[in-house]
Amino acid sequence: VSRILRNGADGSPLVEDISVAVADLAESGVDFLYVGSSSFLLSNADLLTGAALDEGLPLATAYEAMVRDSDALIALANAYYNVGQLAGRQAERILVDGATPGDLEVIGLDRFTVLINIDTAAKLGLYPPMLLLRYAEIIGGPQ
Repeated sequence: VSRILRNGADGSPLVEDISVAVADLAESGVDFLYVGSSSFLLSNADLLTGAALDEGLPLATAYEAMVRDSDALIALANAYYNVGQLAGRQAERILVDGATPGDLEVIGLDRFTVLINIDTAAKLGLYPPMLLLRYAEIIGGPQ
């Protein structure tokens, strides 16, 4: 199930539609929300994750920052450091080795980081399985 946000006069999505879309998704009976790559939703993470919490919906994301700096429950993310290293290797192939950018194969990272916001888990009453806790990075909790 997905929802498309309306665009404003400037062509960008309407921020005020975020809460409405989350409430609509909750009413439709979804079990959780997943946020893939969206700079708009990332820049409005607090509004999005707050709306999800208000509806009792866990939010999973590809963005580390939504777990670290907001209230997403879980992320399966590429560490920003590793993304930077990958970009650096591609730039080196172009700038140093003389490769043509269009000839470079599309590559991705094969290692991901699992982050869990334990404070959000507590608010939702959803506690991660012990096996997942063995390798996930836990965000929040007792300081």
